[in-house]
Amino acid sequence: MKSIKLMTVVFGLVLLATSCNKLTEKNIIGTWNMTAASYNGISQDPPSFTWVVVFNEGNTGTSTLNGNTSTMVWVLDEKNQTITIPNTLGNSQLYTVVEKKGDVLKVKYENNGTYEYTFEKQ
Repeated sequence: MKSIKLMTVVFGLVLLATSCNKLTEKNIIGTWNMTAASYNGISQDPPSFTWVVVFNEGNTGTSTLNGNTSTMVWVLDEKNQTITIPNTLGNSQLYTVVEKKGDVLKVKYENNGTYEYTFEKQ
């Protein structure tokens, strides 16, 4: 009986830890600073540009690329773990969540190659 209770507790903790590492409407809210970038697997260290994304409640926010800020409307698909945000021209771009661990988010964007960006939440 004790082993069943222990297994239930362990399973619950594993489930909780796994769910915390998914991007959700709740944990996306905040300011995210890009800390790393790569193109087709080649790292830009340090990245050749700065990028800060602010996700507000109500699916609004700002994107600041090299000091130029634009407002945006974002969409998170929790099931497929994708985020749609506009680029500087206002065109929608689909980013796939590669990894979400605590306050670190890694996404990729594919367009004539694979771009990967790592962000840290402030």
